[in-house]
Amino acid sequence: MHGSFSSLHTWDVWQQELSPYFLTISLDFPGHGLTGPDELKRYTVEDYSNLVLALAEKLNLRKFHLTGNSMGGAVALQIASTRPDQVLTLNLVDASGAPRMETRRLDSTQTSNRGGGAWVFSLIKNPVISKIFLKCTPKFLFAMNMKEVYGDPSKIKSATTDRYFELMLREGNRQATLDRLSIPRKSSVDFERLTMPTLILWGGKDSWIPVSQGYALEKAIAGSNLIIFDDAGHVPMEEIPTESVAEYLSFLGVEVRKKLP
Repeated sequence: MHGSFSSLHTWDVWQQELSPYFLTISLDFPGHGLTGPDELKRYTVEDYSNLVLALAEKLNLRKFHLTGNSMGGAVALQIASTRPDQVLTLNLVDASGAPRMETRRLDSTQTSNRGGGAWVFSLIKNPVISKIFLKCTPKFLFAMNMKEVYGDPSKIKSATTDRYFELMLREGNRQATLDRLSIPRKSSVDFERLTMPTLILWGGKDSWIPVSQGYALEKAIAGSNLIIFDDAGHVPMEEIPTESVAEYLSFLGVEVRKKLP
């Protein structure tokens, strides 16, 4: 499950590597990718988790492994908390949704409702900017955004930036983004119910949701294991797909070579 502004394409390499061993399913959440807007504006984490559970029921998937990045990680947490009996394993990749920590200093990850320190969320929520965003969405904003979510900007492919930009221009997605960001965010995750094997993957250079949130999740989920990729950013599955999926495959019990030629 993908994060804000993203799509199912973020998992392309992971799905290629996982598909010889597992049935893989990804989706564009409403308001993202090719799914488009939801007429009832069901864009909360709870709404998305209900959608995934309904999809699993439709496909007759009684139990499944679950992985999510950023906002998709928060959805994964919600699903695992709601139906722990259905979730075989949980994989959180630079996920939002960590429990709030008591700190003595002002920390953007604790004061912001979403997105950690990501400037783009505050920018789009500005009334003036939001009107411009609906009519004219500058491509350079997406290029700047990509540089923020990658630990190594040299790994950004122009085709990837084009994809993010073009999918946002899909009819209704920009309004859906504004609607989604205007909805108050709340969490109803019961971390004590998360007893399934859990792997947490994190980019050490994540400027959107810092690694401190990964440690918070590791502390909150009993028996979980946190792996940090020192040089990666917010989307390790895109930036270092081979290295990150190797860790996930190993977690799932598939023997893989970590160093490929």
